[in-house]
Amino acid sequence: MIKLSSRLILTIIILLLVLVKPAWAELNYLKHASGIFNERQYQEVVFITGEPILMTGTAEVRPGRERNGTMDIRYTIKLENKEQDATLTRNITLLIAKDQGANSQEIKNLSLSRYNERVDIGNARYELTDYQYSKSLLSDVRPAVTYYSGAWTERKTYTLNRNVAEIVIETIGDGVGYQHNWGNTEAQHLQYQLASKSLENNQNERHNWVGNGTVQLAFNFSKELFYQNNEPTQISFPGGYNTSTKWENILSYTASLPQTNGNGELTGRNVSYSNRIILSSMPVITKLPSHQIFDIRGHWAQQAIERLVGLGAFNSEGAFFGPALPMRRSEFAKAIVVITDMETEITAEEEAIFADVPSTHRDYEYIVKVQKLGVIKGLGPNQFAPDGELTRAQAITIMIRALGLEGIAPNPGFKTNFVDNNTIPNWAMDSIYVAQEIGLVMGDSHGYLWPNDILTRAEAAIMIDRFINYMQAEIKEDYRERLINFR
Repeated sequence: MIKLSSRLILTIIILLLVLVKPAWAELNYLKHASGIFNERQYQEVVFITGEPILMTGTAEVRPGRERNGTMDIRYTIKLENKEQDATLTRNITLLIAKDQGANSQEIKNLSLSRYNERVDIGNARYELTDYQYSKSLLSDVRPAVTYYSGAWTERKTYTLNRNVAEIVIETIGDGVGYQHNWGNTEAQHLQYQLASKSLENNQNERHNWVGNGTVQLAFNFSKELFYQNNEPTQISFPGGYNTSTKWENILSYTASLPQTNGNGELTGRNVSYSNRIILSSMPVITKLPSHQIFDIRGHWAQQAIERLVGLGAFNSEGAFFGPALPMRRSEFAKAIVVITDMETEITAEEEAIFADVPSTHRDYEYIVKVQKLGVIKGLGPNQFAPDGELTRAQAITIMIRALGLEGIAPNPGFKTNFVDNNTIPNWAMDSIYVAQEIGLVMGDSHGYLWPNDILTRAEAAIMIDRFINYMQAEIKEDYRERLINFR
């Protein structure tokens, strides 16, 4: 029955394995190596004698080199529960092969190349003798967000005390997740079946039993913004914003498992179990620059402007921001690139793509990136119009393109709920519909969107601030709380 533990652990390990942005890859390998974790420890739940056992220890992960599109990852897990006289050691090597999917998609196929696992609980020893594993992961890399979805099957076979009994655990799992500059969330669902039987040289029928269970796993990394006020009056800078980053793992399980003794023998009927375990890290605080901007004091967009200026998304000309001035296309391009941390390589040919954007333009790098990634398009042949004004419809379309969600709009013929729906340009209808559905944009107090009005810098700040909030909170709610709590 303890096998469930190892299966549970290892499954969770490999399920969570995701290769997205290189900067996150090694950290993801380490943190997902098993069950749940914080910065000091790693924990897994195992099941023996009908009772769950929480085991604590270390998880070491060593990513190998990538050769011909294939990469190997090695895991070393060492766990114990001294009160239950339980230890677990595991050495696993996975192979990850990459295939190019359609457009921005990539497929990763995972297989097992080496395995070794042993669990000791009192006088009972469980050794992994056979392991069949297959997982496929589809990721879609969009300008601001990487989305991914995985499915896998698994069969693990153990022997108890060398030749007393054989335990087989079969698993079917699936998971979905996303990763962006403000967070990384994954939700997984596992269903497993366990069966123990006596081996031919052991006629003890009490080793014959079956069990089943489900596991829900949520992993979350989040980055939040908060304001810190400076109390002294005699200080050279006012209060400012900080970022707070934090990891959190949640493991929920339900199981129907037989009661067994220390030798793996059946002693009672199946018992139902359920539990929820949470491990989180200590928040890491990073201060943002503090700016004194005189023309936004008391302004209705002051907080949004201060946050974005602190993040480096908006330029502030000295002590003035100009909240009533029109938002320029180049400024909006920079803001979107900075807050999403868009990454793309720029070739020499791409550098000269717009005749009206010289390499000396202060927002040149951001303009080239948004054009290459398809987030903002030019206004004509070889023209970007960096100082051109931006409408609300254009800004909304840019944000939805960055999220890669324009494709989830329904078939043509739909309408938005805005009173001035008929004034929405055809080219912006899909994006505005999606933005309304996900809560990214709302109309005014009378239900008007005013899609063709020119955005002021203050209005753009509010819109981008709401965009950040969507990435911080709303998308996380959909992936984690809704899937975990209502599935």
